[in-house]
Amino acid sequence: MKIGERLSAIETILDSGLDPSRTGKVLELLGTGGLSSDALGELRLFSECLPVVDEVGYTTQQKYMHFPWDALDKLPISIIVDFSIPFRRMLAKRLFATCGRNFIAEGNVRFNFPQNLEVGDDVFLNRSVFLDTKGGVTLGNYVGLTDDVRVFTHKHSESDHVVRKYGKVVLKDFVIVNPVQ
Repeated sequence: MKIGERLSAIETILDSGLDPSRTGKVLELLGTGGLSSDALGELRLFSECLPVVDEVGYTTQQKYMHFPWDALDKLPISIIVDFSIPFRRMLAKRLFATCGRNFIAEGNVRFNFPQNLEVGDDVFLNRSVFLDTKGGVTLGNYVGLTDDVRVFTHKHSESDHVVRKYGKVVLKDFVIVNPVQ
């Protein structure tokens, strides 16, 4: 199956909403060999284990949209940019609170609560970016995050790591962020 046909087939499945069975079909189109609906029905993401999940929430639909995002980077098809960039864009438009035009996410981009992520137009996330979106993250237009950037939306005291405070991080238009060296 050609790349365009594969993307079109995946988009049709995504448009119908994901459940264990449809998620399995997407995974098969990614070349995983598939997982059973029973196994996918028991799927639990790391974000669902975080203490803030009760406050932020995580719907079944978000879970089944998020899983293929994470799975992609473990598969050979992830290095085919004509597939991986449009695939991530498809998921981002369904996962994030907002996702503008020309969004690009390279490999191993991670986030925990996609519904708290707002992305403007022409945003580029390079390899191995992590966005702790528990407190909310807004990326304005033309924002670029280079390799290995980490954005955190929480803090805790040195004496008690369990008590945390969350706050929104906003990167305004044209911001470029490099990791601290």
